[in-house]
Amino acid sequence: MELTVDLRWALVIADQLTDPPEVLDIPALEAAVARHASKNQADADNDWRAATLAATVAQLRPFACRNDEVGALYAYAFMAHADEPLAVEASHLVGMLTRVSAAEIGIDMPATFLRNARTA
Repeated sequence: MELTVDLRWALVIADQLTDPPEVLDIPALEAAVARHASKNQADADNDWRAATLAATVAQLRPFACRNDEVGALYAYAFMAHADEPLAVEASHLVGMLTRVSAAEIGIDMPATFLRNARTA
């Protein structure tokens, strides 16, 4: 099942964190949501969409703090909602998203990680 999410979903998921961070830049969060749903990526699959959503949050930093953690939670929850659950915890993605936000790696690496981390 190909999945896309909306701003409401992103806000609800972020609110599930213990002591959820404040959203400081709603347009940046909207941009992350829009980017993951792009129809202009030829090889877009759920892994790419989840990685793009998470990476864009890590890069644009819409939250007051913990943007990499929120991005990792988004990827994890996205894959679960797409019926492609991961065999790793969301925390395993945080370090990779830190590298994305530092421009050390691109979106392809987290997408490949998600592809290889599926339980099924």
